[in-house]
Amino acid sequence: MAPRRSHKIQAPVSASEEDEQQSSQDDEVAAAKEVVTKNNERRDKKRRAIEAEHEKRVKDVKARIDALFAARKSRVSKAHQAAWARLDALDKKRQNIEGLILGTMKNIETRSIQLCVELAVMFEDRLEEMEDR
Repeated sequence: MAPRRSHKIQAPVSASEEDEQQSSQDDEVAAAKEVVTKNNERRDKKRRAIEAEHEKRVKDVKARIDALFAARKSRVSKAHQAAWARLDALDKKRQNIEGLILGTMKNIETRSIQLCVELAVMFEDRLEEMEDR
């Protein structure tokens, strides 16, 4: 069951009492507005502080990321330079070996040709000897 309401009959209020009540209500409204304004100002101040801290952290993180990226780029660049240096050294070594192989092949070719000429002369001499007999 719902509670009963009591109906009280209010006595007529005089004009001065009405002005006092109105003034009192105006004071309360002004005080409430002041409280709301102070709360809004305090909230805005906290929000600005939080935003400033956030911006600072974002800048710090961005600076750290940029530093890490620069360090990585430097490491990668050094690694590439080292790889190119190794490849260059290996290329020179390969060219040197190819030169040695080419020189050896020419030497073998020259000796083979000389040997063929000597064998041809020897066979001709042997054939002449056999024909003379």
